[in-house]
Amino acid sequence: MFGIPNAWRMWTRIVVPVEKNWHPTNGPRPRGAKAVIDESTAPRLSAVVGDGEFSEFAGVAAHGAPEGSATTTAALIRRNTPAAAIAVATLACLWVGNRMNQSLPDTVAHAGADGGSFGEPTAAAGPMFGAGRDPGARGGDPAMNLKNSARVAVLAVTAAVTANGALAGDAVQWRVADGGNGHWYGISASATTWATASASARSAGAWLADIEADQEGVFIASLWAMFGLTDGAWAGGYQANESCGPNCGWAWSSGEAWGYTNWNANEPNDFSGPESRLELSPVNSLAEWFDAPDSPSYLRRAVIEWSADCNSDGIVDYGQCRDGTLPDYNGNNIPDCCERSEACVVGSYPLQWRVADGGNGHWYQIDATSMTWEVARDRASSQSGYLATITNGSEQRFLSTLDWSIITQWGVWLGARRQSCTWQWVNGESWGYDNWAPNEPSGGCFDAFLLLYVQLGTNNELRWDDCICPPDGTPTGSLIEWSADCNNDNIVDFGQILNGTLPDTNTNGIPDCCEPGNKCCLGDIYENHIIDGGDLGVLLSEWGVVTPTTRSDLNRDGFVDGADLGRLLGNWGPCGG
Repeated sequence: MFGIPNAWRMWTRIVVPVEKNWHPTNGPRPRGAKAVIDESTAPRLSAVVGDGEFSEFAGVAAHGAPEGSATTTAALIRRNTPAAAIAVATLACLWVGNRMNQSLPDTVAHAGADGGSFGEPTAAAGPMFGAGRDPGARGGDPAMNLKNSARVAVLAVTAAVTANGALAGDAVQWRVADGGNGHWYGISASATTWATASASARSAGAWLADIEADQEGVFIASLWAMFGLTDGAWAGGYQANESCGPNCGWAWSSGEAWGYTNWNANEPNDFSGPESRLELSPVNSLAEWFDAPDSPSYLRRAVIEWSADCNSDGIVDYGQCRDGTLPDYNGNNIPDCCERSEACVVGSYPLQWRVADGGNGHWYQIDATSMTWEVARDRASSQSGYLATITNGSEQRFLSTLDWSIITQWGVWLGARRQSCTWQWVNGESWGYDNWAPNEPSGGCFDAFLLLYVQLGTNNELRWDDCICPPDGTPTGSLIEWSADCNNDNIVDFGQILNGTLPDTNTNGIPDCCEPGNKCCLGDIYENHIIDGGDLGVLLSEWGVVTPTTRSDLNRDGFVDGADLGRLLGNWGPCGG
């Protein structure tokens, strides 16, 4: 390994795989592998940032994160991924990214056959490598290399700090219509100790699954195929008192009463010594139970269950957070209205058409207040939005998922009007797609406003109508859309204001940093218009719970952690660069 920095050599030494062991109870059951840290290296790692935090790592890794109602995802990241470890990983990723960029010209020169796309002088100058700045350079803009390295680091560090407790795929619901309880279930992505799995589940607004009947066990057993699970998995059962023998003192971590059981033959049996945690494995299409050791070397993925209904509307909160009917802008699977002790009014919150779902990333909200078209237009503008524009069928179908039951008038205003026989969108988008109701538009060349309404007798099918009204329109509701991205980070500002990423102290819908005289440069802690090692050093030195002097809590969630580090690295380099 030629020219590799000392920090990288250190990182390759401290992460060592442990051989898998086997638990012989009722046939071989594989134990997971875990990464450990060389104790002799920990003091030197701690010295990298001088925070003294890395010395805790061995204990945390061995015993798992503490469990409790106050545990959060940020806290788990903080406990399981100390600042010094992240510092070393960051340096390593930056180095690797820089080496990749340095070798890019050679890679491009040899990547394709003569006459292929890589044979062109400009082929390598894609947007990520600064195409807009130096369209004639094979290796892209050299000034962008450092920022590209930071982006490489962002991907690696983000993967590292979010793996713990993350699901291996979307959770699935055991629907009431299918004879279920309406709860949602998933499988964690990582194998951990029972205690860490339990704490991770609670940080996600859930808990390790409890099983109350055969039917639930059958549904949970089906998760193995859905999530690609091959070993056993933790459930929420634990033995509070081990001294009374293997078959007494069991309880559910959720607080549910212990009653139904489905132990495998000859279980529980304390085969390898005290075995006080419940492990599930699908046997004959039913999740059967095994007692397993509470050991730092015995690692399993976990069955996670969501059943909370904080507003007592008979619908599990997790599903409402997923579909946007109740807001969860901080992403903890607990409706924000419940956290603020406010009444939860389904359908009255902004909803994003997510890019991950094929959308445009914009936010939409129905305003049921009765207003004329021009008042509605000005009201939307005062919130830094506009009356919604619908430019394709996919957007129309997404909007049909909003809660239209809150509209008691004829419909809602859209952001278009007809003047001199021509329809125009208020935001200047070209007019192309339409979805008129039968026999509409009916007003010829008269001036009119565009109205959106639900077609009666349909499943929320939306139709358009031209409203030939007095000059200021007939009072009705409106549909607002937000798409502004003032800091050009490819994320709509409105969502970043909602989740606290970009403050909006004067509540005008514009991030404070985008106001006149300010500059959005998230991570510029020194405020010298460049994000560099000085800002990174401050962030690492302030790792953990915020204090009155903390400057590095970039997402304002009360912790300086991996989420803030990712934001800083993502903006690495000159502000606006």
